Amino acid sequence: MQEGPLPKKIDFTRLVIDGTPLHGTIPIGRFVRLTRIIEGSDAQVDVSLQFRIGDSQKPVAVGSASVVVQLVCQACMEQMDVQLEARSTVTLVGDATELDSVPPDEDGMVVTFPFVSPTELLEDEMILSLPMVPRHSLSACSAESMTADEPLVTTHRPFAGLSRLIED
Repeated sequence: MQEGPLPKKIDFTRLVIDGTPLHGTIPIGRFVRLTRIIEGSDAQVDVSLQFRIGDSQKPVAVGSASVVVQLVCQACMEQMDVQLEARSTVTLVGDATELDSVPPDEDGMVVTFPFVSPTELLEDEMILSLPMVPRHSLSACSAESMTADEPLVTTHRPFAGLSRLIED
């Protein structure tokens, strides 16, 4: 197993033949689209990758990524830590016509043989693993500790009385 900081590009054809798994870190700053969403950008993403030949006789990258990122709690508007865990399985192809031949239940990616970027393999899945609405737990959120008697949100229902009018 190869370990340590991972390069920007990996020669995956050699790893398909060897079957050697990769394990290492990538600075989160290389995940450009992800860093636009999160608050901090100094973490190291823990990455594991393995390359093999898939059922369609094309190279397949199987990977996972793990990192703690900072997001803004949407209740109290303070920063909070969120653990991201992402897994990805991608068939690697050389051009768009080969991409069309990838089965519909598999993900595919066009790459410049023999190299692939580990950030490109994992970034979409990392973004998808972000919570839709980041919030602290109820006990940790400062917005929840205001007062128990005061509701956080007052709901105005302008059409609530319509059902009485329809029944008459």
